[in-house]
Amino acid sequence: MNRRRRGFSLIECVIAIALIGSSIIAGLELMEAQATQEYDTVNGLRAETILGRELELVRSSTMSTLTSSGYSADARHPEFDVRKTVQAVDANTREVQIHVRWTNSRGTVSTRSVVTFRCEAAP
Repeated sequence: MNRRRRGFSLIECVIAIALIGSSIIAGLELMEAQATQEYDTVNGLRAETILGRELELVRSSTMSTLTSSGYSADARHPEFDVRKTVQAVDANTREVQIHVRWTNSRGTVSTRSVVTFRCEAAP
């Protein structure tokens, strides 16, 4: 008696489920890696924006108002730590170092920094 079998065997179903499951897991890991990369990129851009804002404040300040400071960037992004160091080079020149630090998604500290000089003409 010759019987025709229809459908899939148990082994074929198990292999198909394993392939589909591994494909779904790989896709989820890829999405997580992409989200992490995007988070780090956005924070890098925020740090650059904070540096730009601080540089503009230095440029618009008078020599007498330039002081060293440290603070959290703002209430919306408390993870950014901003440090500004002002040192006198001579009577008319100040060196200003600005550092923005934050902890990235991998748990390591990232930093963006800029150094500039502020000069005033001699009286």
